[in-house]
Amino acid sequence: MKTLETWMLRIADRDATWIGLGWLRPAKHQRIGFAYILLSSVLLGLPGMIMGTGLIYFCIGRVPPEILASIVLLVLLIELMLHSLFAHYWNRRAMTSTPNAPPHSSGQ
Repeated sequence: MKTLETWMLRIADRDATWIGLGWLRPAKHQRIGFAYILLSSVLLGLPGMIMGTGLIYFCIGRVPPEILASIVLLVLLIELMLHSLFAHYWNRRAMTSTPNAPPHSSGQ
């Protein structure tokens, strides 16, 4: 598991990972809160939702509401799981650098 943690943090620390959303990346010493997980999941999940919906529209000419709801739910669940894991590893590192750092809010 330590390898997964190292790998995820290495990716998160690269500027190229945050193309266009660099303002969303907290400082290494800041812990990540639940509001941040929700916001980042939605913002980073939008392209997946748009691509999935566009692909279905391109193939069959329409997107039934139940398919659209399924796409949104699936992408958000996947993003929430990934961002929760990312936040867990990020917070572990933040606690070792400064144990009393406040959680990162989406407004910073």
